[in-house]
Amino acid sequence: MSVMDFISIVLQCSFLPVMLSPATDVDMGTPGFMIQPGQGDTTKSGDRVTIDFWIQDQNGKEIANSERRGTGHTFDAFATPGDRLLNAAAIGSKAGEERLLIMESEQWYPDHGPFNLLREPGLVIVRVRVQRIDRR
Repeated sequence: MSVMDFISIVLQCSFLPVMLSPATDVDMGTPGFMIQPGQGDTTKSGDRVTIDFWIQDQNGKEIANSERRGTGHTFDAFATPGDRLLNAAAIGSKAGEERLLIMESEQWYPDHGPFNLLREPGLVIVRVRVQRIDRR
């Protein structure tokens, strides 16, 4: 199955009805699509970033949803410890930006286990909405 076939299937079964264009002028570091461009400066190392995120596996099963829990995820950009997948999903983002990404979980979680957001290897689709970026 190609990446475009995967995107097509996920969007047909997705929790997010959107119109997407395959062209983007923003380098997101991983295959993806811009849903809503942001404003202001891009995320830099050390910024405190707050995002909402939704993650589905390649079968369309929801794995995580921060909005459903009613809490955004706040982290220091490019800092450890932290969630590597969510940090990578927010690379180069701007406040108000929303993006849809296809990521390989094993690239960000080499050791899958009970303490990682994703517990199994494979492709995942990640939607990220940047609520705010605070310069430190």
